[in-house]
Amino acid sequence: MPGSTRIAASRSCSPTRLTRATTGFPLDFRILVSANGERWDEVAKREQFRKPATGAPDGDRKPRDVTGPESFSFGQRPVRFVKVEVTRLRKTRYFGKCAAQLAEIEVVR
Repeated sequence: MPGSTRIAASRSCSPTRLTRATTGFPLDFRILVSANGERWDEVAKREQFRKPATGAPDGDRKPRDVTGPESFSFGQRPVRFVKVEVTRLRKTRYFGKCAAQLAEIEVVR
């Protein structure tokens, strides 16, 4: 398996920018990290997470203008694998369907 374990202390998620619509950003989710791919530690959990503030205003959007990624900090630890478990999706503006769409996931020291 390629890759190696690194020390990390935060992780960010970027909403899709294809249409600047952030309807695909998860509503409820957990962020888990692992050094070996077998034992997973939860480093963040969000419920009723408001959409990033880009795009048209609505009641589900954050009040400030967020043009960059959403960041989630945690204590430094060895990390090789990261997963986002989406536990509740948000309805998209397309046909009333639900979806999760992230443009990028980044882990930094």
